[in-house]
Amino acid sequence: MKKLILLGLLATSLSVWADDKEVLKNSDFSTGISDWDGDIHTAGSAVDDSGATAGAIVKMRDWWGKVSQDFEAPSGSYNLAIKYTVTPNFSLSKRRDDYANVTSPLGLTDLLGFNAEPGKWFVLVVDLDSWSCSTIYFTPSTKAIGEQTAHATVHFSGGNDQNKRLFLCYPPGTGTVNLLDITLTRR
Repeated sequence: MKKLILLGLLATSLSVWADDKEVLKNSDFSTGISDWDGDIHTAGSAVDDSGATAGAIVKMRDWWGKVSQDFEAPSGSYNLAIKYTVTPNFSLSKRRDDYANVTSPLGLTDLLGFNAEPGKWFVLVVDLDSWSCSTIYFTPSTKAIGEQTAHATVHFSGGNDQNKRLFLCYPPGTGTVNLLDITLTRR
């Protein structure tokens, strides 16, 4: 009888994981910026002059910034999607020096220093147990053309399901980004 109960609990927990493929918490910012860290504010807050009514905002500045979240996920392939809009005055630095050794200005000194690609944002997905990471670059349109979505595939292999962190890193610039949704779902 005990074996049947344990088997039932295992099947239930596996089905919960299968039904809930999203590994990030509050991925749609429906509860403000809870579960998110970094240079991020709730849309409509006192610092928000973008007119955004949903999601979270990132105000571009004269230095690198980041938004991050710790999460748990088993080995496998995942789809990353970042849905956002930008304000009409949005632009990214064109100075090559701003993209040199970016781990230092981001405070990510535990990672090997590298130069970022000018005019692009990047996402780091780090397995903190093995210190392996995926770096994904994307180029946001600098025109306020409405909703944009960046897509990528991320892979985790072996190791612990815990101790993973997603960083959305952005260079110096002007304007505001309205983050509407950041999802990381199992394929």
